Amino acid sequence: MARQEQAGAADTAKRDGELKMTPSEFLKIKVAMEQVITDARKKIYDSRVLTEGTPPPRNRRPATPRDIIIGSIIWHERDRDYGGDFWNIVEEVLRPGDAFKAYNADDGCRYGLDGAYIDID
Repeated sequence: MARQEQAGAADTAKRDGELKMTPSEFLKIKVAMEQVITDARKKIYDSRVLTEGTPPPRNRRPATPRDIIIGSIIWHERDRDYGGDFWNIVEEVLRPGDAFKAYNADDGCRYGLDGAYIDID
């Protein structure tokens, strides 16, 4: 459905040789794309929930600055009383060698190399 609306917008975008779109045409596209985004976010959240309880890797090594790259999975040590070790995904590299501010993760928090490790396949 969203693709049809995009195609419709492309058809109406050229009028009299100029790029034009009415506010109502824009609104239709905006609403459709916001729904696609909402659906994608729900799918990501639901998938993340399925990973809860994943045991930490047995074969691991301390994370180094070279491991802090966008898309990397980084594990962190945490007391069992607080849920045990956890993982996240690097979304933004900050100071790769910093013990506390190496990167921003997919959960919106900032993490460092202190207690960080990676899975060795």
